[in-house]
Amino acid sequence: MSVPDSARAAEQAAAGGGKVLVPSRALPGRGDVAVLADPEGAIFGVIRSASGDPVDQFPSENAWLWLELWAKDAAKMAEFYRPLGAYTVEKKEGPGDRPEIHLVAGGFPRASVLEMERENVPSTWLPYVRVKDLHKTVAGIERAGGRIIVPPSPAVRDGKVAVFLDPSGAAVAVAEWKDEEAGEGKP
Repeated sequence: MSVPDSARAAEQAAAGGGKVLVPSRALPGRGDVAVLADPEGAIFGVIRSASGDPVDQFPSENAWLWLELWAKDAAKMAEFYRPLGAYTVEKKEGPGDRPEIHLVAGGFPRASVLEMERENVPSTWLPYVRVKDLHKTVAGIERAGGRIIVPPSPAVRDGKVAVFLDPSGAAVAVAEWKDEEAGEGKP
């Protein structure tokens, strides 16, 4: 998460019920960073980049597309993150009957917060990668040792998304997103 001051963001996170896992420090050539956890335990990083933020543009294929926080209390977690990134909070229609909240900065949605359906799953950030062909990508993931935990299905984001665990157990989503859909927002 891009922030104006990583030390200040760490202080805000702690004051809001989160934890500082790695205090703010300078990484030569990269910027000032800190690693934090929100009140539900989801781990995230903040950075004040030495080179500034990249230009806002729709990501190319095989690039990061979106971030989604799976939270036990979506409204509470959106409020926790709001001051960290100077976000405005916008409620959106989510998948099924779950609330979905966008964190918006500079007029662009930066991430969403979704209420989880299962109590036994810890809160976590889920990164999305944009892919050209979802079914070919899923087959490649399985060949490489990944495990598909949410296969493409019309019931999940119109069949445009799959979620997998890499061989180390990290969850990642892949989304087939066409250039003509770029103006339609996130997955």
